[in-house]
Amino acid sequence: MAPNNERPKYHQVEVGSIVYTSDEQLVGTVSEKRGQHFKIKTSMFHRDFWLRTDSVRSSEAGQRVILNAPQARLDEIKITYNPEKD
Repeated sequence: MAPNNERPKYHQVEVGSIVYTSDEQLVGTVSEKRGQHFKIKTSMFHRDFWLRTDSVRSSEAGQRVILNAPQARLDEIKITYNPEKD
């Protein structure tokens, strides 16, 4: 757990950050944030999807985001609908 004066790493996910799996495979770019979820914009041949912030292993503001799942398990953590639709 992060010390009281430090935010958990997954809170540093920002729009525009590049996202990779834990085995260093490019996933896409963070295109939107809503509450505890963020949307991944993928290549034009794949469908965009949402992830929960707790699926992030590490990140730094404005830098790359590393997920806690490898490419082979990415489908298990994807959310294909808007989880916090207004």
